[in-house]
Amino acid sequence: MNQQAAISQETTQTFSSPFPIQLRSWFLPISGAAAFGALYLTSLHSYLLFHSIAEIFGIVISCGIFMLALNSRRFVRNDYFTFLGIAYLFVAVFNLLHTLGYNGMGVFPDSERYLAIQLWIAGCYIESLSLLVAPWFLRNRLPIRLVLAIYFLVTILLIESIFVWRVFPDCVIREISLTDFRVFSECMICLVLVGAAIVLTRNRKELHSEVYWLLIGAIGLTTLSELAYTLITRSRIPSLIGHFLEITSYYLLYRALIVTGLTRPYEVLFRNLKQSEEALKFTRFSVDHADLFIFWVSAGGDLIDVNNTACAKMGYPRGELLSQGLMELTGPDSAREYTDIWDRLQKNGTFTMKTVLRTKDERDIPVEMSMNRLRFGDREYNCVFAIDISEKILAERAREKLIAELQEALSNVKTLAGLLPICSQCKKIRDDQGYWQQLETYIQEHSGAEFSHGICPECAKKFYPEYFEGK
Repeated sequence: MNQQAAISQETTQTFSSPFPIQLRSWFLPISGAAAFGALYLTSLHSYLLFHSIAEIFGIVISCGIFMLALNSRRFVRNDYFTFLGIAYLFVAVFNLLHTLGYNGMGVFPDSERYLAIQLWIAGCYIESLSLLVAPWFLRNRLPIRLVLAIYFLVTILLIESIFVWRVFPDCVIREISLTDFRVFSECMICLVLVGAAIVLTRNRKELHSEVYWLLIGAIGLTTLSELAYTLITRSRIPSLIGHFLEITSYYLLYRALIVTGLTRPYEVLFRNLKQSEEALKFTRFSVDHADLFIFWVSAGGDLIDVNNTACAKMGYPRGELLSQGLMELTGPDSAREYTDIWDRLQKNGTFTMKTVLRTKDERDIPVEMSMNRLRFGDREYNCVFAIDISEKILAERAREKLIAELQEALSNVKTLAGLLPICSQCKKIRDDQGYWQQLETYIQEHSGAEFSHGICPECAKKFYPEYFEGK
């Protein structure tokens, strides 16, 4: 590790915690055990107080996630954290109502209906489904207004169904008996949380490894807490275990989304910036190695940037090439002024022409230029793509030469057409001047064909019987 990297690591560790490494390794378990011990003693004194503290802890963390996500959404490209922030805001609403509606709080007059459990189940459904959907926004944009409207509408409908319409199914009967709906809901919530962990694992490359493991831990502990809450007995032990698991899961969320997001923004909030830089480098590499001349030209015709292919094929160093104008590179025979080109680009947006590019050693490369007017910010540019058409021109010339040779050959070919008057006895042919010619003489003159004479077997027997008798 070089000195700069060591300094960076030391700086990161310094801002991560004010404690030395040796003390920091013991601080978390000791403080956690002390906090849990204090909470347990609180439950012995007043379970209602213990329950309120546990729920308020989760409410504070949920609101913190929302505030961080709301104020950091402009700095990140993916909307995963923004979506979770919105979701946990509404989870906090149900947790707050659950806390206020708990038996003994006396906030709601009909709290004896165990509406606190109904509010808890409704909030758990929203939390689990949100964790399942959230990874979708690692690669897709978040319609914030639409999502806020959906969450607000669902929240209003659930609250109305519990407090006003009273159609939300009962979850507990006489404190120790779970309804079928409660059992079904807890099972469904656990299955959805398991599905959320699986979906998050499939998209783990989009997250920092530490954040991923903290989120997986939070989802796992939330699942265990839901299972603990189903063990309703006259003893409060399962409920205590469930609340301790819930507190720990919210602490992991706090570590994953708040602490990591604030103390190491380059790993969370600006993780996508690093990905964008890598994508930009890859794009630039592709542009520089494309088999095209690419020029970025100002409105006045000056070169702003070029790709490596243009520098290599034209034999110019980048700095020397950028010191010239586009039209200075098109050879002495190019009479077109760049102002004419720019005017045409202003009118049509694109323009194509054939010209030559003059290399540093004064060779001409025939090219076809495609010019495109672009606007970036408050300035306009001309992005020029030039294709070397030397081989294309050679191929066209070869094709033209071949066509010419074929046409010349075709013009020398004589053909026979029409009616030919021929003698039925001697087989002479009458030409256009009225003269009778031998058949082979006429064909030779009008088609270029050549004859070689022989004799067929019938004529040989007829005219030379002494040679062919008996054969």
